[in-house]
Amino acid sequence: MPVPEEFEAVLLGIDTSGEPTTSHAISAALAGAQSALKDKIAQGGAWPDMIAFQFQEDASQQGPWHTYFGPMGSSTYENGTVLYSPDPDQLDGEVLDLWASRAEALAHPVLKARYADLLWELGRHVDGRKRDVNFAKIAADAYVSAVTNGLLIERYEMVPAACRALELALSINDKERVTIARDLLLDLFRRGVADGNRWSEPYRRLASNKKAGLTDAQKQELVDGLEAIYANTGSGQPGFDPFGQKDAADLLLQHYRKLGSKEDFVRIAKGVSESFETLCGKASGLQGMSWFEDAVEYAELAGDKENVNRLKIEREKSIARASDEMKPMSWQTKVSKEDVDSFVEGLVDDHLGNSLARIANAFVPRVADRRESMKRESPILSMITMQILADDHVMAKVGGVDEDPDGRLFHHASFLMQTDVLWLDKSLEYAVERHDLDTHILAGFANKDGLFPDIALVKSAIQGWIDGDYVKTVFVLTPQIECALREFVRGLNQAVNKAHPTMPGREIPLNMGDMLANPIVKEALGEDLTFYMRLVFSDPRGRNYRNRVAHGQIGRGEINYGTANVLIHSMLVMAVINNIADARKQQAKEKAEAIVVQAAEDDLINAALEAAMDDKPDASIRRDRPRRGSRERPMAED
Repeated sequence: MPVPEEFEAVLLGIDTSGEPTTSHAISAALAGAQSALKDKIAQGGAWPDMIAFQFQEDASQQGPWHTYFGPMGSSTYENGTVLYSPDPDQLDGEVLDLWASRAEALAHPVLKARYADLLWELGRHVDGRKRDVNFAKIAADAYVSAVTNGLLIERYEMVPAACRALELALSINDKERVTIARDLLLDLFRRGVADGNRWSEPYRRLASNKKAGLTDAQKQELVDGLEAIYANTGSGQPGFDPFGQKDAADLLLQHYRKLGSKEDFVRIAKGVSESFETLCGKASGLQGMSWFEDAVEYAELAGDKENVNRLKIEREKSIARASDEMKPMSWQTKVSKEDVDSFVEGLVDDHLGNSLARIANAFVPRVADRRESMKRESPILSMITMQILADDHVMAKVGGVDEDPDGRLFHHASFLMQTDVLWLDKSLEYAVERHDLDTHILAGFANKDGLFPDIALVKSAIQGWIDGDYVKTVFVLTPQIECALREFVRGLNQAVNKAHPTMPGREIPLNMGDMLANPIVKEALGEDLTFYMRLVFSDPRGRNYRNRVAHGQIGRGEINYGTANVLIHSMLVMAVINNIADARKQQAKEKAEAIVVQAAEDDLINAALEAAMDDKPDASIRRDRPRRGSRERPMAED
């Protein structure tokens, strides 16, 4: 294979310079020479050397061959085909022969190590050739030479080279080369202890590999080095660095646990806890929230129960301060009156039952749509881990979309509800005005399938919504919806009680989270309704109304018409829950039209009257019911 003169000149210049270099610098120099080539044949001859320095080191976790050298990246097409860059499958025997000649002819250790190691690692996968142990020896010697002769000048380059030299020596069971590479790693560890730079990888490689042949004295030297880092980065030290101390402590804790030294284990854990507590002394609320978590964790490892409780209290204070430190974020969305009118008129028509059913269905999000909008509207934000704070604790942690797709989906859907509630409010208002709805008609519709055991409480909550008493609506209606779900679950022939966790012989009702985790319930509801109920009531990454109401953790500022509207909507959903579930499943199969509940309006009103028999309707309700202006404002506090 003819190699362009320009490439030969670049490699010769590096080889004879005797100057430090790196694989990245060599790749850049070759790329510059390639850009000057105009002849396609010449460019083809340049490819074997170009690709040699484009492979990524320490890539055994990547395809296609899971070798030390691997592609820098990959792309997967919809049909499952994976495209690698660079692609090892493009290599052939001619390329390997060129690499072999380079490894034998070149003198610069960085060049020599790369070509020899590539041949040793990839050759058998390319054309099945038998591995030549001489290339493993050449590579190992070159890596050691590059470090010891100062041809790699940065510690982040030296340490991987020394680690690879040890790995190669061990792979061919060359004891002499193992000793040389081991001693080089020990020297790099000593340097790291002295200046705090790249000490952990040499320690891990040596301590975890029995075949490295460490003497007892060398093993103790490793532990002493960690102890020195631990001591020099602790509280009151000039080099105070709790994070560096924690890194050393984690390795020491492993060592002392294995050794069975409880006293040392406790000492190390307590020291880290104290350092993070010191760090929190001048921290903001957001910083303290995170750093106190480390302080608590290591106090727990030390078995220091008294300090664990004290540190948890301090962390709660930091979380409260963090909430105060956060800045509000707002945005504006302009919607024309014509768009609003068109939307609500598409839901509400002359048929009362159909109108309420359409409203119920329209605001149950489709999970597939939410997933798609999450990818489309917030591709960067969706990759960032975040925490959801309550007054004094972290209510939920939401990971990036790749590691925590469900958590990110709940958070995204909860965020979109801020806009959805505005459309919901207009829809409910239009239905109230067009059909002159009152408490009894709405309660009758809600209980048309008998899911609400105490309809008087439901009517009280609805009346609170009409009057603008949103506190009543939120605190009365939320548990009633949970009761209705329990009746739905009972109708599926599923148990609705469970054993008390601490009192033998006593049972308690299943909560919403329990019921929505039941596979039979999830199947009956379908993906969309299960997601909706969790989003609104039971998942801390969503609105979580059920748990926050039950534990008194919903603030007065959040008890407004928007929250009340969501609960009224959930009540309507329970009224037609079977219809929505069946229709969504049918849509998934046949892409059917939106649901229509087939119920005569007269029957609906009769149901309302029947539900109201124990509570005589107030003749003034229709005439005096507050309209939009007063409903929109929360009640003033006492």
